[in-house]
Amino acid sequence: MKFSESWLREWVNPAISSDELAHQITMAGLEVDAVEPVAGKFSGVLIGEVV
Repeated sequence: MKFSESWLREWVNPAISSDELAHQITMAGLEVDAVEPVAGKFSGVLIGEVV
């Protein structure tokens, strides 16, 4: 499943960096395959994939 960091931070917004957030997700037992910028110059864009 893919989701954006902004979507995740709407639900849980710890004061940590994106890399630390990915590490914490991994330590919780979920797999973080990659962290990639989706739309560098756009704001308010959400991308999702339902599998």
